[in-house]
Amino acid sequence: MIYCLCCVSGKEDYVEERLKGQGLQIVGSRQKHLYRKNEEGITKQWSQNIPLLPGFLFFALEQDIDASRRLAIKKIPGVMSLVRYGDGSHALRGNDLVFAKWLQRQNGLVQPLSAYRKDGRVVIPEDELAKIGCKILKVNYKRQSILVQLSGEGLKTILWLQYEIH
Repeated sequence: MIYCLCCVSGKEDYVEERLKGQGLQIVGSRQKHLYRKNEEGITKQWSQNIPLLPGFLFFALEQDIDASRRLAIKKIPGVMSLVRYGDGSHALRGNDLVFAKWLQRQNGLVQPLSAYRKDGRVVIPEDELAKIGCKILKVNYKRQSILVQLSGEGLKTILWLQYEIH
């Protein structure tokens, strides 16, 4: 089962280390962010791993989370709450689970999405995003990133994902 918790933005690394210390498996919490800078006609490129969803961490457990485990997690400084559904359950489901499993398949680091040029336009295949319950809201061509909305039952948020033209 996969769970999601909300933590103080900027404390993701600290909380992640404490969760690992409790024996929990972290599910894809970072994305590879590409940077480009032009100086005097020379393009410099580098990358950095940044939080995918600032303030959110995903983790997996083999069994349902019990009250003592929830209490131990909530005692970690920086943790605000576990995502909880209206019926009281904490395990992700529906589109939330589909998104979390996609993160899990990324092995902890979301790579930039693949895009291509067609007739002078940048095309981002939306079928992959639709499979994970995301909808494109906006494209920033200068920064090569897209704003997507998660349409889950518990995770209703937006995030920027980068793309690379192949």
